[in-house]
Amino acid sequence: MSQDKNFKESLIQIMNTTDSVAKKAAEDAGTMEGLTYILEDSVQQMKEVASASSNMKESSKSTDQVVSDGFQIVEKLSEEMTDVNDKMLHTVDSMHDLSDQSTKIFDILTTLNKITSKTNLLSLNASIEAARAGANGRGFAVVAEEIRKLAENSKNFTNQINEILGEILGKINGVTEEVLAQKRIVEDCKNNTDSVSNLFDNIRENVSTVTEQTEYVNEQASLLSMAFENTLDEFRGISESFINTAKSMEDVANHIKEIDEKTEDAVSLELEEDFNEEVNI
Repeated sequence: MSQDKNFKESLIQIMNTTDSVAKKAAEDAGTMEGLTYILEDSVQQMKEVASASSNMKESSKSTDQVVSDGFQIVEKLSEEMTDVNDKMLHTVDSMHDLSDQSTKIFDILTTLNKITSKTNLLSLNASIEAARAGANGRGFAVVAEEIRKLAENSKNFTNQINEILGEILGKINGVTEEVLAQKRIVEDCKNNTDSVSNLFDNIRENVSTVTEQTEYVNEQASLLSMAFENTLDEFRGISESFINTAKSMEDVANHIKEIDEKTEDAVSLELEEDFNEEVNI
């Protein structure tokens, strides 16, 4: 009878322990399930971060391409502005040469005017001397008159050329000033173009740096996402193990309970048989 009592107490102790373990396993399973939900949210967030990082990387690449195209356009424009500036310098030099040549022509015409004036004076003196010579000087007078007419025509022609050259020189100087003004504008544009080119170059370097950093962030985000997914799988496995353990412990507790009930029935039957035997005696 004492052994049956001890056996029953052992069964009760085992059943209580098993039930406690089952409850604890169920609680742990619930905790693990909650952690699993948190990890699932974290995995989803990491995927969104990785996706956003990937989109940002593509945007950075597109921006880098646009900046590179803009830089090339500005570089080409700068080269064209340099070419225009060189041509304008050549034009200015040509204008200066033309102005110098015109000045030399003016000097020649001035000398020619002096010569015609002296020729005219000489023809006048010759006419006076021919008049003094009388009949003997008539032929000389005719020649002197022709020389005077030639000198007068030369003077008129020289004056006309001088006026035309004056107009041409004035136009040359006007064009030269205008070209110089345009040259200064081109130089300002060239300086602005160079500044824009440097700005594009700096932007391109910064965009390139951002692209590299974005690629690194994208790689790290992908690695973290994979790590979170692996951890989530581990947590799911552990959670499932806890659930299975709790279920197994419940099954064990139920089985022990059945054994306890059967034991009680057996003890009751044994007591009844002993009682019947004593009564019959």
